[in-house]
Amino acid sequence: MNYSKVSMNNKKLSKFFIIFGLLLFVLSIVSFLYPMTDLHIKAEEVKKNNRKDYSDHSNEEYEYGIANIKSLKEFKDTIRSEVIKRKLKGIEIPILIDDYIRNKFYSAGSFIEWHENWFLYLLDFIFPRLFFSTSMVPDDIIKYDYAMCSQSSIVFQEVVKDYGFDYASVRFFIPDFLHFSLAVKVDGEWYYFDSNMEPKYDRTDPGIYDGVVSADKNTLENLYPDERNNNISAFNDVNKSMITASEINTFPAKNGVLVQKISYFISWYGWIIFIVIGFIIYRYNNKKNIKK
Repeated sequence: MNYSKVSMNNKKLSKFFIIFGLLLFVLSIVSFLYPMTDLHIKAEEVKKNNRKDYSDHSNEEYEYGIANIKSLKEFKDTIRSEVIKRKLKGIEIPILIDDYIRNKFYSAGSFIEWHENWFLYLLDFIFPRLFFSTSMVPDDIIKYDYAMCSQSSIVFQEVVKDYGFDYASVRFFIPDFLHFSLAVKVDGEWYYFDSNMEPKYDRTDPGIYDGVVSADKNTLENLYPDERNNNISAFNDVNKSMITASEINTFPAKNGVLVQKISYFISWYGWIIFIVIGFIIYRYNNKKNIKK
């Protein structure tokens, strides 16, 4: 083995790790300083000015008093107080939770800002269909008065589990209808809920859930009559494999949250790891040279 060649390769490797670590450090510094700059202030003003007001989503169930609740604990406590006050039980409880979720959020997605986790945005750019930068933790989602289908369902599940009900995630993989909703089991029967698209139907009828998971075209078209393109229903070619009810009593975004946590660590502390590894290789190579 050519020792001088190995030593040279080690030097290059050490230099790569140190330079890459310094690059990550610069990105972390930029992320830290950006919220203090005028650019961020202006960006927030533009975002605020572009936000929908009530007239923009007047076709949705939305109530300012509920929407202004920004704490998950307060949201749960408010619902529980009404459950106790009205002496609700059985299917009445999930229906009340559905009402609160419908009034809490209008339909739009909340996201983690790039300066909070820049590496996550890099992953989002590489894998755009996985929506890595969307808020997935209930405590974060509740801070906003808007949520996409998966986010409102996550909050629903977080609340309903406190009452001892089983719940499941219902996912739609229909080409023109990618959607996320949920089901709740009450007294041995599963009931369907969609707090995001807010369809009008009898929420006390377990037959709705059966129709959804069996991909019954009539049930789906009655729930979502607006899902037509050029007067062609999105459910024309639907089959059972396109709709799944799974992850019973399981947080549906655990893998996504894990990716967010790892990427957060890389965004803020990854530079330390690369620089330390670079210096370890450098020191090891120096010791080898001295012995040689």
